[in-house]
Amino acid sequence: MNTRHSEGTVQAAINAYVAGSSPGTLAEQLGVSYYTILFWLKRAGVYNGLNHETDRVVRIREANKLRDERLAQQREARFEKVCAECHQSLPVSEFYPIKGRARLHPYCKACCVPHNKSSAEKRKLRDETTRQNLFEAYGNACNCCGEAHQTFFTIDHIHGGGSKERKAGGGKGGIVFYRKLERLGFPKDKYRLLCANCNHSLGVYGYCPHTLDHLATIGVALAFLAEEETNEEVQAQAPKRHQETEAQAS
Repeated sequence: MNTRHSEGTVQAAINAYVAGSSPGTLAEQLGVSYYTILFWLKRAGVYNGLNHETDRVVRIREANKLRDERLAQQREARFEKVCAECHQSLPVSEFYPIKGRARLHPYCKACCVPHNKSSAEKRKLRDETTRQNLFEAYGNACNCCGEAHQTFFTIDHIHGGGSKERKAGGGKGGIVFYRKLERLGFPKDKYRLLCANCNHSLGVYGYCPHTLDHLATIGVALAFLAEEETNEEVQAQAPKRHQETEAQAS
């Protein structure tokens, strides 16, 4: 032990360090070097490895955190915003931040839930109106098989290219696509109404069985008409052939 310092001085330094004083502060107070204080602390087994700079940084960080919290509370108390629904002037803490934007929601927290519910109901009604207008514009029935149940209705691209069109539009279909057709005036040269079965068959196999059955029916009808016409021609030519036969016999 250093003979210039008594046992009481060393013990007081150790107790002060345990109480929270930093080695640097103790060195300044006792007039010894920083490393002397570290020697005393290490020999006593109380040194935790943190120097006075680390302790100071921790204290500064905590003080800054408390200061920021206090300033935030002061800003909230000073700045207010008027709710677009209830028209009350409320602290900014009563408004949700808009995700991805540096501004607050126009409605306060108390008004957000009923307003969102009302907006959802209006949007649902608007979407249903768009669907009904589209179905009526395209005949309200499948263009292939005549299916009239709206649950099965889909929009078919007559000349193909539906996948490319969806990709060009950001991959959006459904009601977003219906609104687009509504803005275009429901064009009938590129789009038509099909049921899910007919649309799926055209997309996967390139044809619809309903179309083949229809063509087969038309083929049978044409064959029957052709046969009838042939019989009529044969009957019309029968007297002429009979006269020619009699002329040859005479």
